[in-house]
Amino acid sequence: MSYDNTVIENIKSELNHIDVATLQSMSELIDQFKRRRVALPQAVRDSEMPSIGATAPDQALKFVGKNLPLPEYEKLSIKERRMLARRVKEQNQSWLQENFLAREAAWLVVMDGQVIASGKSLKDQPMQPQIAEIHWRTGKFPFVFINDAFLTIEENTSAWHKTNAPGDLYPTLPITLSSIFGAVNN
Repeated sequence: MSYDNTVIENIKSELNHIDVATLQSMSELIDQFKRRRVALPQAVRDSEMPSIGATAPDQALKFVGKNLPLPEYEKLSIKERRMLARRVKEQNQSWLQENFLAREAAWLVVMDGQVIASGKSLKDQPMQPQIAEIHWRTGKFPFVFINDAFLTIEENTSAWHKTNAPGDLYPTLPITLSSIFGAVNN
């Protein structure tokens, strides 16, 4: 018996009233999930399961906070979502630094206190489709943390320019704007 059939049989045993059409719909959903899974970035596919047995960096300290179930997360305003992310980041500063350092990571995806994906460059950080797939698969919204060391601005890249007022200067900084369509340097 395949894994899919086992899942369906388990669900069927729990829900005796399920009809054939519903079972067929569930089977189609499982097939869609399999097709989506192939398109995930390698970092997400490879790190679905946390390592067990070996002492991982994230086991020395405990992660504080919980990933909200999707319905609860969707009820939050954008401001509340940002506040939640900021609070969790502040509460776990040591845990995050330990994990960034141990993995030499630019970003981490955390679910239920475990790192489920990481990357060494901001160029491969998970975008909205990958984040959506994770919360669709788990039923919870993942935390995505960016290593602040990768966002540090070098002071020597700034330049000072004069204004029309005598002795008045203003700084300029080169920036890179990035989106799913590519980067724009200014």
